[in-house]
Amino acid sequence: MNIKPDAEAMPYIRVSRETLEIVDALAKLVLELFERYEQGFEFMLVRDIPAELLKEFDEKIVKPFYSGGHSEAVQDLMRKTIREQQE
Repeated sequence: MNIKPDAEAMPYIRVSRETLEIVDALAKLVLELFERYEQGFEFMLVRDIPAELLKEFDEKIVKPFYSGGHSEAVQDLMRKTIREQQE
């Protein structure tokens, strides 16, 4: 890390092009998530799903019925579950 000795200045840090590209991609993702949030959407991260379960879900549910992918499938299944609970 190369930092200019001037404490008043912003630090000068050398980074690779790859690092800059990653930071740029992350910044774009954060902006997109914020814009979607302002439109009334939430971001949901689901962890610890067994790979085989996800693969089977893709093959048997998502690919044949949901051209919009996982997000569309999860939204539809959530709505169906809520309707079933209300009956």
